[in-house]
Amino acid sequence: MTQETENAARCAEATGITSVRATPLRLSVSDSIEDAASLILLAALDQFTANAAIFAKAETIESVHQMRVALRRLQIGRAHV
Repeated sequence: MTQETENAARCAEATGITSVRATPLRLSVSDSIEDAASLILLAALDQFTANAAIFAKAETIESVHQMRVALRRLQIGRAHV
């Protein structure tokens, strides 16, 4: 787990947040396909790991749902790389 993901999980626990949604991406027309794919996959991975950390502490249904959403995004992204 990255430091950023660990911090997000701690913050979520402290504030009572039950899940973390994907953050909006800012892609540019000048980004290469590879760069855009990397950003999309990293965002999905961050979403998954943050929700896994929340689930490990609080076992919320919403965190499971958001992990599922993140996994689906990872699968779709992987299929297009």
